[in-house]
Amino acid sequence: MLRSKPGFARAVSSAILRRTDRMRVPYTTVGIALFFSWGAPQVFASGSFPDHFQFVLGDLRPGAGISVGVDYRHSHFASGMFDLRVGSRVSHRLYQRHEVEITFPHLADERLFLDVLALYRSYTEVDYFGVGRSSPKESHSDYGVAGPAVFATVGFRPSRRSAFGGRVGSLQSSLDSGRSGDLPSVEEAFDPSELPGLIEEPDHFLFGGFGFVDLRDDPEDPTAGAYYEAQVTAYRDRGWDRFDFEELSIEAHHFIPVKPRWTAATRVKGVFTRAAEGQEIPFFLLPSLGGTTSLHAFENDRFRDRNTLVLNGELRYQLGPSIRLEGFVDVGQVFPSFDSLSLGGFELSSGVGVRYKLGQRVLVGVSLGVGREGARASMTGSFRF
Repeated sequence: MLRSKPGFARAVSSAILRRTDRMRVPYTTVGIALFFSWGAPQVFASGSFPDHFQFVLGDLRPGAGISVGVDYRHSHFASGMFDLRVGSRVSHRLYQRHEVEITFPHLADERLFLDVLALYRSYTEVDYFGVGRSSPKESHSDYGVAGPAVFATVGFRPSRRSAFGGRVGSLQSSLDSGRSGDLPSVEEAFDPSELPGLIEEPDHFLFGGFGFVDLRDDPEDPTAGAYYEAQVTAYRDRGWDRFDFEELSIEAHHFIPVKPRWTAATRVKGVFTRAAEGQEIPFFLLPSLGGTTSLHAFENDRFRDRNTLVLNGELRYQLGPSIRLEGFVDVGQVFPSFDSLSLGGFELSSGVGVRYKLGQRVLVGVSLGVGREGARASMTGSFRF
């Protein structure tokens, strides 16, 4: 229900704003995580500074705007015991993420790997339109979320191109009113009954597993091969006993060399969740579609629901050593259950783009997508997939 009664909305807003200090001041609690970095590759936009420093362009969540950062990387730190990375990113919309990562990549004759990560993130203007594929564009609002994320992952490599393992962790989320200035905050646009977790701000304990097979000729900029990945995660509410759920994420990429300089690329990705009777999924943890990496022509996080399915296709042409042109088509749908999945429920987006690379990584990419809600241009510092 859009636009709840003003008095009630103000009361809810006050309840959130009373906790603003939790969001603006980083947590003093230091989270230590074991994190498998292949599942979330970083994009480094330029060469290294002296003494292991690297400049980073992009590498924040969609909607962050123009973002930059610096990484300090030191291989074989502490007489070769581990690799060290310390990084920070910030955007013009005041999104930020700060990380310290320690990696043990060569355990048991390089069959085992272990990463240790401490992370704090703060996102100030996350888009929200409501739940379901029929959520109206006019319900556009935003919210802020911040807190540390803690994961513990250990992995085994049966071969150089595959790995699997298990993960445990913790996710803390403190919500705040959105700060875009041009949009209403979610507590103004929706009744709190439509926003599970808005008042409770649940923290979660996580555990699950993952696996991948990487058959690409080049993980940074592939022209042939395939990549397959699956992750399953159980979220357990640590305080309210109301927000337990499970999530399964699967995806498959294929790259086919059509002829010299031409590559056809496809991706299929699904995210599926389940909550037992009496449990709810917090609105800010629902899977979403929309934005450059899924449905380009639509706003970031334009559609949310318990399940998402997206198919992306690209035809890529290497114009020169540093310039790549591409045409793309995206088809995606959100749905509450598999019974509601239908051919008529898919959204369509198509467009063109150009990316300028330094080596195998993107310095800057510009693209334009067109869909039923109009055209949308974007600039990124990474490949779409």
